[in-house]
Amino acid sequence: MKRKSKGSRSKKMVGVRCQCQERAVKRKKLLRRVRCKRCGRMFTTNREDDVCFDCR
Repeated sequence: MKRKSKGSRSKKMVGVRCQCQERAVKRKKLLRRVRCKRCGRMFTTNREDDVCFDCR
């Protein structure tokens, strides 16, 4: 069994994508932290309204 030295790197390419191709659609940030307008609770959501699930 051959051991790798600390400085050696794997030659396997994982998650490499061509940088010359742009995405078809710009992706927006999915989740954002919001304070509920009614009760003041902080929560994460991807919806447009700023009201938590309990107050809705």
